[in-house]
Amino acid sequence: KVLSENTLEEEKRNLISSEIGKFRMRAEEDEHRKELEKEKEKEKLAASKEKERKKQREMERMSSTSKSGSSSTAAASSSSATATSSTPAADGADMSDKTDKESVAVVIKETVKESKESASSTGRKESSSAAIEITQKERRSDSKETRRRRSKSRSKDRERERERELRELRDKERERERDRERERERERNEMRERERNEMREREREREREREREEKLLKPVRDTWREKEMEDELRDRKKAEKKA
Repeated sequence: KVLSENTLEEEKRNLISSEIGKFRMRAEEDEHRKELEKEKEKEKLAASKEKERKKQREMERMSSTSKSGSSSTAAASSSSATATSSTPAADGADMSDKTDKESVAVVIKETVKESKESASSTGRKESSSAAIEITQKERRSDSKETRRRRSKSRSKDRERERERELRELRDKERERERDRERERERERNEMRERERNEMREREREREREREREEKLLKPVRDTWREKEMEDELRDRKKAEKKA
């Protein structure tokens, strides 16, 4: 009976361990699948944002190129207009020639200034785009490090959970073993009590048997005793007569 109970308990333990192992594997697979899905979503989002940033940078370059072309056209038209206005007045005073030259110089200076400002603006935009790209790379690197730390933390949490489950299983198994030991002790006590009761019953039975034998043998013994007494009395009388 004890062996059969032990075998049953062993099978139960194996079944429980198997079920816990399956549950753990399913949980880890679900967790891994969710992490992969999150990674894919983040990669898609990052790719979409990168595509949007490239498109925006392209539009900014086109806009800056368009502004530069407009500035050059304005400078050319200003020069042409100045030359045209100076032609009819070629025979004018020297003051008029001087004024025209100064106007042309001013227009050229403004054109150069606009070109420098446009180039500076383009450089600033490109520098800003480069800084944004560096920041985004740093963020992606930080995000990877954060994901790695989170994954490590989750692994530690799962390991702690497994250890806790194993401790609980061991505690339950020890409790079951104590229960089985108590049950075995109870059975031993009951068996000893039964044996004592059986011994007392056998003793009482022997006592009753002796009483029955005594009752049966008492008349016979009494008869024998009476006969012996009669024989003794007869022998005594014979002896007295002879004397």
